[in-house]
Amino acid sequence: MNTLRVAYILLRFPHLTETFIAEEIQKVQQQGIPVQILSLLPPKQAPVHPTSQALMQRIHYAPQVYNPALWLAQVYFIAKSPRRYGKLLWALMTQPSPQFTWLFKRLLVFWKGVYLARYLQGSGVQLIHAHFAWLSAAAAMVTSQLLDLPLTVTAHACDIYSPENDLLCLIAGAASRLITISEYNKGVISEMCPQIAKERIAVIHCGIDLDLFRAVSEPPESTTFRILSVGSLVEKKGHEYLVRACRRLKERGLDFHCTIVGRGGRRAALERLMAGLGVEDVITLAGAREQAWVYEALRNSH
Repeated sequence: MNTLRVAYILLRFPHLTETFIAEEIQKVQQQGIPVQILSLLPPKQAPVHPTSQALMQRIHYAPQVYNPALWLAQVYFIAKSPRRYGKLLWALMTQPSPQFTWLFKRLLVFWKGVYLARYLQGSGVQLIHAHFAWLSAAAAMVTSQLLDLPLTVTAHACDIYSPENDLLCLIAGAASRLITISEYNKGVISEMCPQIAKERIAVIHCGIDLDLFRAVSEPPESTTFRILSVGSLVEKKGHEYLVRACRRLKERGLDFHCTIVGRGGRRAALERLMAGLGVEDVITLAGAREQAWVYEALRNSH
């Protein structure tokens, strides 16, 4: 029996807060399935988790707009499949968009999707997979249709509930199977995209390797009660409420310290809130940290 070969098309890899994707790829590989990772954008300067680091040799980055390889791929498919090329471009660019600037992003991912199709020709890849039903999945849709390969997409949250869901139904309709992480998400997608049969939406819950998060049998030696929170400093993570809760703990005279791990655009706002509530001495914003650091902090927290 031939071994299934999969190409993951991702917006940016490695990405600090998307450890679940790197771990998924690792588990797929452990099933004996060869995986190729294609990233539309280069990584940002940030800590690279060991799981992602182990996958670095499998990554191919799509070229920037000034690279001739990007344009040679366009010429190739315009000559080879002009109607399909034009139909895909039209479908992507005519979807309603809440922001005009997003049209340029769509055009860019279209070009990169065409390039990746050219790059994967003859590679033996049999399935295209993408995470988040937005830009990366749009590029994957283009690649899969130019190569006549099945496409599967995992939808999470921002691609369903934020204004960035402008491509959700287009991608869901193009995918052989749409995967999402909860039954609730499945219901929302079915309501938003009624043309998609529920049978084509599968639920696969996110998981973690429990061996990495074993409960500590003995509490940390510190007499100070240690609280740890890990998550990007963005509004939906709710750090504001944790900071306000720490103010209540301090008012009660409890001996504690809270460490918040993560980076993001809300850092300055959280610092102002901490100063206004007088809790800078009991809360530390630790910034971005590698997995090993987080594991150790978990073991030393209550």
